[in-house]
Amino acid sequence: PPKSELYNRNMIVFPNGGVEDTVALMKKVAKEFAPDTKMLAQKLRRNTLDATLQSIFNFVYNYIQYEQDNITTEQVRRPLRTLWDRKGDCDCFATLIGSILTNLGIPYKFRVAAYHGRENFQHVYVIVPTGAGYKVCDPVLDKCFSEKPPSKTMDF
Repeated sequence: PPKSELYNRNMIVFPNGGVEDTVALMKKVAKEFAPDTKMLAQKLRRNTLDATLQSIFNFVYNYIQYEQDNITTEQVRRPLRTLWDRKGDCDCFATLIGSILTNLGIPYKFRVAAYHGRENFQHVYVIVPTGAGYKVCDPVLDKCFSEKPPSKTMDF
């Protein structure tokens, strides 16, 4: 759709929503708006899972600028909005990656993480389960397959 159709169409989690609400919305947006990334997904596909994840990571890392949401609202942008704006925060990155993986038929999970012993979750990123554990795709970090050591996590 043209960019004009995207204005005032950010998904916003209500102020009293919790982590589960945000992740549920992310999953819904990644699946419902998967057509936003159908052609992109095919361009990022490679011969192996590792090479495909590296390709997706490189695209998001180099093309989308990290920008934190306003402290009073949590926006979960549809993938096309993130691509048009070329900015988003960790949930926008994860939703975009989830949409690409959906188009490629690659199962994934959203992982929420807390750091430094805090109770509240502070970050979300994508993991891809494998027979030997999982692969991380988190373009907030500087290297694909890297994971900042969390003090606690939950996978959705």
